[in-house]
Amino acid sequence: MDSEKGNESLVNTAFAGAGILAYFIVAIVLEVLAGTFGVVARFRSQEVVQHGLPVAFGIVTFVVLFMNKKIHTWADECVTEIRKVVWPTQKDTMTMTIVVIVTVLACGLMLGIWDFLSSQLIKIFLN
Repeated sequence: MDSEKGNESLVNTAFAGAGILAYFIVAIVLEVLAGTFGVVARFRSQEVVQHGLPVAFGIVTFVVLFMNKKIHTWADECVTEIRKVVWPTQKDTMTMTIVVIVTVLACGLMLGIWDFLSSQLIKIFLN
């Protein structure tokens, strides 16, 4: 039962974060459109629209996510599955990171040599 309460807390926090994200998206879209279109600029110049519309959109987003049983169940199942993941240790992460860096450097070096040699070969053929 304790993990279900923990899941519920995380799900509700995620829904609140989605509402905040929706607020910022609407505010930015309104600002961009106001800079592009005069009609939107006049519409946005009203305080209710400039501040109220993004807040209302964020609240509506949170409420819709919070009240929809299917979305709530899906989010709860996602949190449950994420808790089952066995994350790599710090040592494993460092080792894999070093392997990736060495591989990228080796590929870059080989491609650089290939590029240099092919450009020299083309210069020889053109002259």
